Amino acid sequence: MKSNFNAKSQVELEQKYKESLAAFKQNVEQIVSGFKAFDAPDLRTYFFMISNLKYFFKNKFDHKYEAFFKALMLHRDLAAKDYFNLEYLHLMLDAIKVKRNPQVNIGTGGHIYCLFHMGSYRLPLAYLAKQHPNAKFALVIDREAYTSQAEEGLEVMQRISSNRNHKIIIAERVSSAMEMVKLVKKGWQLLFYIDGNKGANGNKTHDNMVSVSFLESNFHVRKGIAQISYITNTPVTSLMSYRASSHIFENTIHYLNTITPNRTIPRAQFTLECTQKIYNDFSEVLKRYPEQWEGWLYIQQFIAPSPMKKNVYNNERLADFKFNDERFGIIKYKDNYYAFDFVSRNMLKLNAAHLALIEGLKTKKEDNATPIEVAQPLIHAGILT
Repeated sequence: MKSNFNAKSQVELEQKYKESLAAFKQNVEQIVSGFKAFDAPDLRTYFFMISNLKYFFKNKFDHKYEAFFKALMLHRDLAAKDYFNLEYLHLMLDAIKVKRNPQVNIGTGGHIYCLFHMGSYRLPLAYLAKQHPNAKFALVIDREAYTSQAEEGLEVMQRISSNRNHKIIIAERVSSAMEMVKLVKKGWQLLFYIDGNKGANGNKTHDNMVSVSFLESNFHVRKGIAQISYITNTPVTSLMSYRASSHIFENTIHYLNTITPNRTIPRAQFTLECTQKIYNDFSEVLKRYPEQWEGWLYIQQFIAPSPMKKNVYNNERLADFKFNDERFGIIKYKDNYYAFDFVSRNMLKLNAAHLALIEGLKTKKEDNATPIEVAQPLIHAGILT
């Protein structure tokens, strides 16, 4: 059903949206320009993004980091504007393009939807509510998300579908898993952002996670979605939103494969296979639109830190060394300076002599007068190469 907007109001809305878009772009430019200061507010986030991209893409990432960060932050900012402004939301719902896998067959019973923080990532919530106005949806989120915009987000779903029978489940609550099982058995639709919250009880231990292959690496992810699917014999459908068009209000809702529980194999085996399949399908789309996934800003939370590799000093002249900016960035954090390692995601504290040496090497003014004792920790850590 089309929204009640005439052509004039649509033109006006598009103009307002373009103005917001320009303001967002200007704000992101200011954020990035501030990176020249070691204590820039978003510099640590930027460094984590670089670390995550290096970890998952290895040497196959061919984007410039600053340009990628700008695009990533822009998509993140637009995701909220798309959803929480009902005028924009209605126009976007009218303009949606749907890419549906032929295997998807959504019935009237309970179902599990696996979502991702991709593109206008809240848009699938409104789309599902509109497409299934009589369905009962339960959105599973962590406590942090709940305290920010969850209730407002639920209200949007209820207004889109004119259905007040939607609810929120806080994943960290001890009773949450049992509540999900009961609801899906009663025909409710469960909505999970698999790449977001920490799971039941806020537990990030290996007991609550499963290791999967993703792009060029491995990491631990929540396994609760697959387990609930197996216990309740409920299919899991993955879907996401992304912008594949230059039209300002056009988004694509992409349905991936629906996974049907295989009860003939042990639960642990199905859990691993199901979760791996979800991330395999997701990665194929992500490769096309990597700058639209917000996960690059926080996925390090689910990767174990790597130890720093110690290098050996072979008595070369200090002037022959250089700062290893491919692997390290300098950041000021809580009144101290650190070298942030993009590989290990560790931070090595720097003193004034370290900073002076690094600056001298970067500006080619190092005269080899710095005592070797100052340089050795930086050489051992790989900060100087």
